[in-house]
Amino acid sequence: QALVKQLRTIKTSSRVEAITQSANTVTVKVGAAGYTADYAVLAVPLPALAKISLTPALPALQQKALKDINYGWREQMLLKFSKPFWGDTRLSGEIFSNQGVGMLWIEPAQQGGANLLVNISGDNARLMKAFNDRQMADQVLIRLDQYYPGARAAFKGFEMRRTGTDPLAGGAYLAYGPGEITQYWRLWEQPLGRVVFAGEHTDLLYPGTLEGALRSGQ
Repeated sequence: QALVKQLRTIKTSSRVEAITQSANTVTVKVGAAGYTADYAVLAVPLPALAKISLTPALPALQQKALKDINYGWREQMLLKFSKPFWGDTRLSGEIFSNQGVGMLWIEPAQQGGANLLVNISGDNARLMKAFNDRQMADQVLIRLDQYYPGARAAFKGFEMRRTGTDPLAGGAYLAYGPGEITQYWRLWEQPLGRVVFAGEHTDLLYPGTLEGALRSGQ
């Protein structure tokens, strides 16, 4: 909200196609429109950055990084229930499963309901990509009901975020592979002229986390 107070205009559903620079300005192209400013901050994932035409172009090592750097595969699902299916207690907590449903965070909701945030990552998430959203929710519910009978009966609905199949996100967050830290550590701290890079993938100490994204913003 503090950031929003400083912004005059927010444009959504406006995909950036190109960014060009002159000696004193930078222009962001969105279709036929162009937005010119003193500086531009690019807080987009690297797979999305690779789809933007930059003039001048990125240095060779950064271009190589766009092709090489690995992103984690994680799907997030919020399941909504009419009541806490784990019993009368109003406690929150984490569940770690080896039955294909990954890490779960359970939390009581208002008016007596309950929420379950499911994080399915790695190979489990890749296997789940064969299912549509509803089928994926059903797979989790089937397993959950085995350990907490009554969970399926209390189920009310779900929301899904599938970063692994999002062509612009390219994955959930930075996940360096073997040898990549040696090559690319601190690579995105340097601006490209009047274009500055931000996001979790640019942070020195906390890449792959919301903490890193916030620190890069500061």
